[in-house]
Amino acid sequence: MDLLPPNLRRDGFYELGHKYYGQPVDPVEIELVRDWIRTHLTKGKSKVASSYHLKHVAEEMIPGKAHVANGNMVAGLILEGYSYARHGNNGYFDVKRMGSFGSGRHPVYTKEVPDHFYAKYGEPRPSTEKVLKPFGADQLPSNLYVHGFDNERPSGQELAVERVNRVREYVRAEFTPRASMNRSYLVYNLHRLANCTRGELIAAMILEGFKYSRYQKGNSPDAVFNIAQRKVKGVDYPVFTSTDPEPGSANTLGGELE
Repeated sequence: MDLLPPNLRRDGFYELGHKYYGQPVDPVEIELVRDWIRTHLTKGKSKVASSYHLKHVAEEMIPGKAHVANGNMVAGLILEGYSYARHGNNGYFDVKRMGSFGSGRHPVYTKEVPDHFYAKYGEPRPSTEKVLKPFGADQLPSNLYVHGFDNERPSGQELAVERVNRVREYVRAEFTPRASMNRSYLVYNLHRLANCTRGELIAAMILEGFKYSRYQKGNSPDAVFNIAQRKVKGVDYPVFTSTDPEPGSANTLGGELE
């Protein structure tokens, strides 16, 4: 407590003789606030975060804490090593701004915005899921069709964006790329796991950043990819998915599992 300025009182900065000067900071609440600061805040470069704003954020986030005194928030930040500039009875601290919500009106300084903040300001919580956007024709080989590579360029066999994006979600969840193309594998059989066509799986894996090369065996529709395999006890075939294979699944290069 020796690090705190003498004019820091429970409700903020007040000089001797002010009616609020006689109310000192509360060591118990300061420790509670310091624990919240260590968990949720990060140091920044500019003194932009008001202690009065942060105290209200803490009141929303600390379980069972309906009120946090402004001075106790100031004290907690000072004791945690944040620098500040006084402004009236408040302090402005070098807390890193993480973003904003409420159409940009409300700054976010915590590492995570509580769900009830969005409910309070009438906004839905933004999704953290990756949004799959429509892909352009230039992102895929021009001779890739529904059933794989075809140099004859059949009409009516073009890939559908919606179906490929569904397969991309499966690829992201189940497959892991290897660092190199050594020991790369055909997509043959693997497309059955994703319940899709061979071409849809090839397209999904290309769009998800897997390395590949055309399987040059005649006019083969297949491609080989840098898919990581893992060993599963009791399974003699290579396994490529993140989940263990079911009996009879086409999770192998050599055929269906027994």
